[in-house]
Amino acid sequence: MNIREKENELFQRWRAHSGANENTFFVQDGTLDPEAYLKAKIKICSILKETPVDRESEKGYVFGEGFLRKIEKFGNEYYKKSKGTLSVLSRRIALILDTLYPNQEHDPVDSLKGTAYLNLKKYSGTKTSSQKDLENVTKKDKGLLKEQIDEILEPDIILCGKTRHYLGFIYGGDIQFISEDASKKVKLFHLLKAGKPKRLIIEMYHPSHRSSEEEQMKKLEEVLLKYRNSENFLF
Repeated sequence: MNIREKENELFQRWRAHSGANENTFFVQDGTLDPEAYLKAKIKICSILKETPVDRESEKGYVFGEGFLRKIEKFGNEYYKKSKGTLSVLSRRIALILDTLYPNQEHDPVDSLKGTAYLNLKKYSGTKTSSQKDLENVTKKDKGLLKEQIDEILEPDIILCGKTRHYLGFIYGGDIQFISEDASKKVKLFHLLKAGKPKRLIIEMYHPSHRSSEEEQMKKLEEVLLKYRNSENFLF
């Protein structure tokens, strides 16, 4: 099966596991552009909490297809100028790639196309779910979330938007702190496998947080530069 077929097969099982039926809002997230993702030099997966119910489509939607339709309709400039979640992520991802590969320039939207997007909560999304609710979902769906990350997406970098806490319910003690900026707003971790670093985890504020995104980007660049020049560097 190709990567999209693997995603769809997983979501069919996930619906049954969650008790969702064909009329339940259920986000099918994952690769935004499967071919671009497979060709990416570094695979980045953004992990956020949930997607609020889309009243125009109570049955949910395939996230990648929706993203590509908007690109086709509005063009790349839509994401470069917008302050929406994907636009913010596109700029963060481009900065990550620019910092890790300083001799290359990365267009934000093209960079975004080669990444994946994962919501911890796939169904019954709201704007105000409590931390406890999200913890319960993460515990209940632990096996499926781990399958999506480890067996289908297999990212090199996991980019969190205040979601690192929930990864602890999936990976337990296999998350090792590395460093943080002086204000402790951007943090780096390694995800371990058999005791050895396997992936980089970046924790930042959620893309829609009211903090200064410009300041967040400076802190992100700061910690990544230190990481690139350290003995912990994976890439």
